[in-house]
Amino acid sequence: MVALDTGSLSRTAIEAAAGLAAGLSAEVVAMFVEDVRLLHLAGLPFAQELGGASATARRLQSSDMERALAAQAKQLRRALEETAKRLPFSWSLEIVRGDLLEIALEQAGADLLVLGRTRRPGYAGPAERRAPARPLPLIGSRRIVAVFDESLAGMRTLEAAFALAQTAHAALVVVVRASRAEGFGALREQARAWLAERGAVASSYASIAAHDTALMGHMALLHGAAAVLLPEPERQAETEDLARLIDDIACPVVLIR
Repeated sequence: MVALDTGSLSRTAIEAAAGLAAGLSAEVVAMFVEDVRLLHLAGLPFAQELGGASATARRLQSSDMERALAAQAKQLRRALEETAKRLPFSWSLEIVRGDLLEIALEQAGADLLVLGRTRRPGYAGPAERRAPARPLPLIGSRRIVAVFDESLAGMRTLEAAFALAQTAHAALVVVVRASRAEGFGALREQARAWLAERGAVASSYASIAAHDTALMGHMALLHGAAAVLLPEPERQAETEDLARLIDDIACPVVLIR
């Protein structure tokens, strides 16, 4: 499932979902989440919007917001159709209202959740490295970052990241997450051996302490990440950290169950 709202890096998230679907023989369920806070705001009697070209303020009405959301959903459908022409995959689109993260985490049937919401502009990467001829041009010239730990979801994260990197012809960075210092080396060797069995290597390895979600934003920026894949958090405190990460990171986040 790829969940998107009005503040999402939609095309990059769609490419990530398409690459995962192609690499794992899966289906994409795209969900456009209409932010109820925007609709409530538009219904306030004092709400105004400022024209980008005219710099003129005018009354903002609920009908205006409804039309804007409908137009964005239409653009999202067009982006899915265009991506499916370059890299065939099966997809569907649902439109719901609520909060992106809450709705996405409630989707029990989804094995992978691609979340594209962010408060930061996406990292396009150096112009000379872009490769429009590739099936996933926004991802193919950048790096896929996988968080690997000792959990079963950690292994699935490595598998999904490998599949996405192979499909997109992108470099793979493995971030080893362990609760103890002595665990880093063993997990790094496990990941290296798993990739070697498939004739692949990671472009680099890094390490973070267990559940240090805040550091992932810096890791993504450092490596110019196209997407960050990590196991879904199990505890409420980690979910709150995840919400901050999704807003602050400049690329889609993929949660693996």
